[in-house]
Amino acid sequence: MVAIRSSWSVDQVYHHDLDGRLCTIPITWTSLIATDPAVEFGRGRSPFKLSDLLELLREPHSKTAEIKVDRTEEVKVDSSQLPADVEFKGHETVVVQDIVIKTNHVRFLKEKYYSASAGKTYLAALPAGYEEQFEPGVRSWVITLYYAGGMSEPKIGELLKQTGVSISVGQVSNLLTHNTQAWEAEARTMLHTGLQSTCWCQGLGHLYELGRNYKKTWREFLRLCP
Repeated sequence: MVAIRSSWSVDQVYHHDLDGRLCTIPITWTSLIATDPAVEFGRGRSPFKLSDLLELLREPHSKTAEIKVDRTEEVKVDSSQLPADVEFKGHETVVVQDIVIKTNHVRFLKEKYYSASAGKTYLAALPAGYEEQFEPGVRSWVITLYYAGGMSEPKIGELLKQTGVSISVGQVSNLLTHNTQAWEAEARTMLHTGLQSTCWCQGLGHLYELGRNYKKTWREFLRLCP
């Protein structure tokens, strides 16, 4: 061997043949190549048995195993079509996916009392989340369709009407824009938590850019980062 050099991203071994001529061969054809670190570290061990690997080849992973099954129905063979010597061999499983979109309207009967001595009417309050005309599920669906689905407010209203929800485009807009204090508080909490976990060693320049990206003034930004 004369030398080992890289040629076209491939290590070549330079050597003289029997006639003294200089020749090259890829280093992978020789015993000079270093042992693969993974092979050396594994030392011939494997966490799998041959029988397990063969089983994987025979039974490939089924995507239906990850599907949540809501109900199971047994499909029977027409017994009139079966010969007398048949034997029952169990079932063959087939998972069929479907979706059901239906309303869940609730009529609340709110208790109502009147006190003559106090001159006051006492009325039961609706459960949390039902303060408005629409249930939390409707509002959650509107938000998902608008922000994640990219649907316009008229299209969202049209879809809801087709499912049995009586709603106008204006009401869809109200669900997206009114009473957003809880969302804003959640966003502020997430921002505050993220800033607290930021590595301060990155410097004030990074913090300034972060504050500018969030369109915060320095006073507001520093208030978020005590």
